[in-house]
Amino acid sequence: MPESRVWFSLVALVSVSLIGEYARRTLNGADDQERLLDIAATGVGELPTRIGRWRMVNAEPLDEAARNILKCRAHESRNYVDEQTGDNISLVLLAGVAGPIVAHTPEACYSSTEYEIDEAAKTEVVRNAAGRLDNFGRVVFRSNALAGRRMEVFYAWRKHDGPWEAPQSPRLALGGQPMLFKLQLAIASSEDSRDRSYASDAIHRFLTELLPVLDQILTVE
Repeated sequence: MPESRVWFSLVALVSVSLIGEYARRTLNGADDQERLLDIAATGVGELPTRIGRWRMVNAEPLDEAARNILKCRAHESRNYVDEQTGDNISLVLLAGVAGPIVAHTPEACYSSTEYEIDEAAKTEVVRNAAGRLDNFGRVVFRSNALAGRRMEVFYAWRKHDGPWEAPQSPRLALGGQPMLFKLQLAIASSEDSRDRSYASDAIHRFLTELLPVLDQILTVE
């Protein structure tokens, strides 16, 4: 057999092998992603209606348009009230493919004709009841419809394991993950300095109770 034909046969054999290996890894990766998403969705559905002294008062499922944009596999959208203080916090918990979830920041949710940014996003460190430190983003919006009305928002993402995080460039840091959780909390307050401080404290208190619960129900292995 001519030498050129031998080399051609070897190159063809190697090419076929590489294509086969790539296809196998792609299929295995897709299967693993589906497995992670299914487990994550089950965990989101186990979010309790009572968390410490916080009690769910109502659920407000995301509308179809939002679900289509986020492409989330599962979600919970609820309001919780502190039975001692009466503080009311809205919660959104999502699980889904990384791309759409990591791209949907609070600025995309609230920045519209109804709200404008009052305080730009910054990192807020939260210590939960188990002692672990998690990093959340914190951004504050001012209502254009109600004078003196503010909306304080904490948000973070989590991989299938590890801490909650809110990197400055979430798409670069997290966009390549097979799945992500996203947690977003919001509380309304007034311009009064004491009310502003109390709103942030309320979210911290809720997260202290909530995060260990999420560590238990969102375990994905």
